Amino acid sequence: MPVMDVPRNWHDYSNEQGYQFSFYCDICRREYKCTYIASSAAKSAKMAHFAGDFFGGTLGTMVRNTNDHDHLSAKQRQEKDDAFARSWNEIQKLFRKCPRDYKWACCDCWNQDTNLCVTCSPRIGVEMAAEQSQVAVQQMRQQVHQTQQFHGDAQAKVGSQCPSCGQYVTGGGKFCNICGAMLAQPGCATCGFQNTPGAKFCGGCGGPLR
Repeated sequence: MPVMDVPRNWHDYSNEQGYQFSFYCDICRREYKCTYIASSAAKSAKMAHFAGDFFGGTLGTMVRNTNDHDHLSAKQRQEKDDAFARSWNEIQKLFRKCPRDYKWACCDCWNQDTNLCVTCSPRIGVEMAAEQSQVAVQQMRQQVHQTQQFHGDAQAKVGSQCPSCGQYVTGGGKFCNICGAMLAQPGCATCGFQNTPGAKFCGGCGGPLR
C-alpha cells in the first residue's frame, strides 16, 4: 500500500473480485467500512483467459502470452492502491486529526469546542457530569453505612409465640391478640429470669413467683 496519512488501524477485506477496506478510530476503535470496489483487472483477466481457451492454437497462445501472471499482478496491485486511496477519501470526512497527538479521531471522539481529540481535551460537561455522579454514589454509600438500620427490640420485631394458640404476636404486648392468653410471666424479682406463663417457681433461681 502507498504511504498515506491514515488511522493507525485499518483492515483489508479485498478478494479476487474487488477491494474493500475499513478504518478504525484511533481513540474508540470503532470500525468504518468503505464501499466495495469491483476489480476491472480481474474481469479483464477472466475474459482473456476465456478467449485463450476459445480460440486455441497460435491465436490462443498469443492471447495468453499478453496476459501473463506478472503483468496481471502488477496491474492489480496498482488497482488496489488506487482503491485504497479512494476508500480513504470516502471515509475521511468522518475523521478529524488531532494536532496534539496526531491521532485520527471519529466525530464521537472529537471535541468541537477545542478542536482536539477527547483524549487530549476531554469534554468539560461530560467529565463534570461523570464526576458528580461518582461523588453522589460515594456520598450515598457513606450515608448508608452511617445510618442506623435497626431500631427497637429484636424480640418485638420478630414477635412472641403465644403458648396457648402458637401464633406469633408482635407489638410487645403482654397478652395474645389472637386468643387473649398471657404471653410472658413477669420477670423474677430476685434474678430477673423471664419465666413462662403460669409458672409458680422461677426457672433461674428456684424462688417462688408472685
